[in-house]
Amino acid sequence: MSSAIRFLFILFAFATFLKPACFDILGFGAINTFFNVSRVFVAIVIFIQYLFIEKKVPSKLLKGELMVFACWFLSTIFSGEGLSRFFIFSVSILSLTMLIELLIEHRLKSLIHALFVIYFILITVNLVYLISIFGFTINIEKNARSLYDFYTENAMVSLLSSPNMTASFLFPALCSAILLMLLTTKKNLIAWLMVAEIFCTVMILWSATSLTGVFLIVMYVLFVYETKRERWIKPKFLICTILLLGIGITFFKIQYLFSFIIEDILHKDLTMTGRTNVWNIGFDGFFSSPILGCGFISKTIDNGYVQLLFMGGIIGTIAYFTFLFLALKAFCKNRIIHLEKFFSFVMAVILLMFIAESWPQFMGLYIIIALACNASKIEVKLSATKQHEKNCRIAYRAQQKREDVAVSA
Repeated sequence: MSSAIRFLFILFAFATFLKPACFDILGFGAINTFFNVSRVFVAIVIFIQYLFIEKKVPSKLLKGELMVFACWFLSTIFSGEGLSRFFIFSVSILSLTMLIELLIEHRLKSLIHALFVIYFILITVNLVYLISIFGFTINIEKNARSLYDFYTENAMVSLLSSPNMTASFLFPALCSAILLMLLTTKKNLIAWLMVAEIFCTVMILWSATSLTGVFLIVMYVLFVYETKRERWIKPKFLICTILLLGIGITFFKIQYLFSFIIEDILHKDLTMTGRTNVWNIGFDGFFSSPILGCGFISKTIDNGYVQLLFMGGIIGTIAYFTFLFLALKAFCKNRIIHLEKFFSFVMAVILLMFIAESWPQFMGLYIIIALACNASKIEVKLSATKQHEKNCRIAYRAQQKREDVAVSA
């Protein structure tokens, strides 16, 4: 199989996993069915390649995901509904993780380019759609209320997903742009174009959590990554602080301590646009079935911590945090590996967003975790690639110089 055909397959594989919600909601049934059937085919190919051709032993990350999905399976069986939706999600995550691990091992450049191309298409088309409908209006929910209400009820505000769940596309897209910069150069204009498009998207949708997260990550890349300031980033301390903050806001309502940021800067109220009322639905669901929870099909609660309790009860929540601990442990080390520190910062931002988003159900989270757990391997391979390309350029110039001397002689 030629390199071009392999790359097209990789591109198509990611396209099936990252299918936007618009095909289903806007009534493009044939396209939606095509991608769903294709995802099954792609998943089978990945499983065969990973388990039987490569004969790889499942990684710690895959074992952690299997542990979580086993608990969610029990919860879903107990609840009596949502089994098909659970299987689609869990098999997609497992096969996607396998694909990323295989590509990091054998075709890292193809992985970075394919992820970037797919996300660039998705983000660009969605931004064009938003501007065509709303114009470049910052905070459309407030400043284009009639249009926002109409499209909320009759169509789609965002082609990717709901305004809040659009973050599931934006953050891995941002990571793919950063990886492309590391593969090429920090001055890569097309990568920065996508970063600008992501920022414009969150400005229009004005999802406060997404806006804050994107801003923090871009500032990290501009002013911290590979600078002397990076030594002040302590991944374990950062993650623990964010977890304590998230737990404090979720269970002890300490957000009033940050009223200046929430109310004056982000223009939200201390209920986080009514989210705290929705959290109570999750708490009620948890108390109705505290051991196993209410299953995967549980209502979206807009809080990752409450969502875990609601879906999987005590058992599922313990399993998920065990998985998360093992994943974070893989890259939250105080080593001088720039990409590990970057992903630890990204995960800290995402854990902060757990306060207002149901990230455990977002496919984008698992893409970021798969990349993060292999950050040191990615950085080593990228450094080797750059060194190889540098050596090739030096050898080419030397050859040209020898040929010029021979001609002049």
